[in-house]
Amino acid sequence: MVPLFLLLVCIPVAVVVGRLDGMPTARLLDRALDLSTLPAPLRAHVHQVLFVPLGALVVVVARLTLGVRALGVLSPILIALALPVTGVVPGALFVTCALAVSTLVVRPVLRSHGLPYSARVAALLSGVAILMLLPLVLVRHAAGSGTTGFAYFPVVALGLVTERFADTLNREGLLISVGRTLVSLGEAIVIAVIAVQLHGADLLMRHPELLLVQMFCVVAVSVHLSPRLVERHIAPHVDRYTVARGLRPPPPAPRRKKRRTDTTERTRGKQLPA
Repeated sequence: MVPLFLLLVCIPVAVVVGRLDGMPTARLLDRALDLSTLPAPLRAHVHQVLFVPLGALVVVVARLTLGVRALGVLSPILIALALPVTGVVPGALFVTCALAVSTLVVRPVLRSHGLPYSARVAALLSGVAILMLLPLVLVRHAAGSGTTGFAYFPVVALGLVTERFADTLNREGLLISVGRTLVSLGEAIVIAVIAVQLHGADLLMRHPELLLVQMFCVVAVSVHLSPRLVERHIAPHVDRYTVARGLRPPPPAPRRKKRRTDTTERTRGKQLPA
């Protein structure tokens, strides 16, 4: 950890100190590193890119420290990109409706026709795109409808979340899939609040050297702050309750490996009688 600390913490801290007012290197470093002076379209794109490191840290803390599982690592980050445009409540409701329609209606129809996995995913993405454009078609002429934000929802994010939800539903049951979806939405809301409301993305745009500190925080959490509290203390009780109530099948019993005996190995080294 010491070499990583020197590389990922000491260097960016030295750069931050060198950018303080009154330092002889402040003007040079500001001109080289400050991304807030970019043109407006490019600055907006960089602002979205900075959601990724902020979201990665949130997902790692939730998974390793708290011990809660989401629908993958990328799903909360991609959903968080759309929440500032659609709004937190409308965006969460839209994801919930899209999951319900895609999983309960579209996916069973596709599977009933015997389509392979790749074809199902492709058709599912097409259905997700239709769901995204449907609000625009229905109420686009209504004054102040605010539906244009759904057009900016990442279609890949919604398709990925839908497929992860359906896969978890098949393997783990309804309760687990709904729980992981709620965790993903909660993490997405936290990421959006940190990036937009708390101006985390603006801070990284002005001081991109702090991205090295973010990488060190991810490593430090995985090494020193990974008790997985929920997974160790709460999840076993939930599993017993759900299995007892019939909400999920019991986990398969571990298979014992058969111990093979080799007569050649047993007799090796022994002298045969004359």
